[in-house]
Amino acid sequence: MTAKAKHILLRSILGALLVLFLAPFSMKSDPFMGVGVNGLGLAIGAKSPVTFQETFTDPSTGAVHTIALGVTKPDPFAAIAGLAALLAFILAFFRGVAGRITPCVGSIVCAAALLMLKFTVDQDVLKNGAGLVTVRWEWGFWLAFAVAIVAAAASFLPAKQASIPSEESAPTVLHLSE
Repeated sequence: MTAKAKHILLRSILGALLVLFLAPFSMKSDPFMGVGVNGLGLAIGAKSPVTFQETFTDPSTGAVHTIALGVTKPDPFAAIAGLAALLAFILAFFRGVAGRITPCVGSIVCAAALLMLKFTVDQDVLKNGAGLVTVRWEWGFWLAFAVAIVAAAASFLPAKQASIPSEESAPTVLHLSE
């Protein structure tokens, strides 16, 4: 694969990663309704048209729990993932070291931030939802995670460089002297 083809492939993968942030990332659901949000909504703090808040007391422990659905606070890990993907995409258009290394680093940061997003949201919902609320991670999240890993792997693909003919393969020129 030539260097130009590798850069076109990498730019296409990173562009697809950015588009996947508009796909459904998670669905928070309780027994009565479900509220979905995409990656961009997680990053900026989206509000669903349907909101729901319930306060209840756990009879076994006496702890008061409040469940709020439909309102998403901006999540720093979603913002980091989105910004890392955007920077990787933009810097993939540069030549030199920035164009070779930065997309790989950005893709790895994006994948790591997406994993941290999943773990923190799962823990938050488990802690605050008292078992009544669950999070179902949708296809957009899993595809964004997989594409981020593919983009990092594509950065390591070897690229053929324009070869300079060596002295052995150069045509021999004979000089005739008088």
